[in-house]
Amino acid sequence: MKLNSHRLTRLSSNLNQGFTMIELLVVTMIIGILSGVALPVFLAIINKAKSVEGMNNVRNLAQSQQNYYVGAGFFTDSLQELGSTLRTETDNYAYIIVSENNSLNGAVHVALSKKIGVKSYADVVYLKDGQPHHCTPVEIPLMYPPNSLSISLLLVNVISNPTRYCPR
Repeated sequence: MKLNSHRLTRLSSNLNQGFTMIELLVVTMIIGILSGVALPVFLAIINKAKSVEGMNNVRNLAQSQQNYYVGAGFFTDSLQELGSTLRTETDNYAYIIVSENNSLNGAVHVALSKKIGVKSYADVVYLKDGQPHHCTPVEIPLMYPPNSLSISLLLVNVISNPTRYCPR
């Protein structure tokens, strides 16, 4: 089969054509708009996953605290005594345990967020009818970054008013 010269010229001119500047601009704008919409959603999903870490860890600490009370007869503020392998600080959280064996007769477990957009949580363990019970972890409103005064006020508030942090 023999190709004529006119057809070869038309084929070669089609191969040398590229995208115009307008087409490239339109594609770039579309990618930018899609990125602007998708990025906040993606970051929110990442922060939610980090928040689940704090919520699960305070729940596990509360469960360990219940078990510890059954064996020892009092609450502790030591991660080692609870048998936890959790460190007091991770990349996302600082963990605080305050045991109060007099007025509260329980313990407070707090996961303090170290990052913007990641929630902080508290979980309370208390005695009810002589048996230790723990609450569902609740989100605690703390300004970022939390300072020692706001943390102290939070702990005093939880110890003096545990039902606020212990939804039934």
